[in-house]
Amino acid sequence: MSHTEYFDLFYKAQERPCKFRAFMIDVQNSKKLQNNWQEYMKYFKCVDYITNTLCKLNKKENKEIFLQNERNVPVFFSNRANRPKNNLDSNPMILGDCACFFTKENTISEEQFIKILQEAIKELDVTLSFHYMSGAYETESYAEGGRKLYKGYMLPILEDLSKKEGKIISRNSIINLKDEENGI
Repeated sequence: MSHTEYFDLFYKAQERPCKFRAFMIDVQNSKKLQNNWQEYMKYFKCVDYITNTLCKLNKKENKEIFLQNERNVPVFFSNRANRPKNNLDSNPMILGDCACFFTKENTISEEQFIKILQEAIKELDVTLSFHYMSGAYETESYAEGGRKLYKGYMLPILEDLSKKEGKIISRNSIINLKDEENGI
């Protein structure tokens, strides 16, 4: 089944209390980066920076904000030895130039996540801009995926919607695409 068949579950989940939240970043105009490998590698460093920051928040707040794998070890992009074979178990879930970070609902706000992303962009001197979107989801169990919004659907759904309804985050600006579309 295509992820577009789960848009109805996505919109319903945004209207009710959910256990989990996903934050997605996707490199804007990534096809233009094919000849600029150094800049593209900064994207992966940015993903690790965000992962490290969320893990530090876990320890500082002494609560589970950033969901971790079954061995309670964060899964970093650069640590291939610890990465699960199934990307659905990864946090962040990475697909090419797109990364999705999974948290418990109401443990980190959208504003906090965007601030972490912008800190990473500045500290790593990233010139890229990112499509951004977040959304609540209901379950981490694939077996419940027909009735509840499943974690595995979030990356493709958020990636798709981010280009229409999301934001573009860069070093010094945040553009809300929905407002721009409506002439605001």
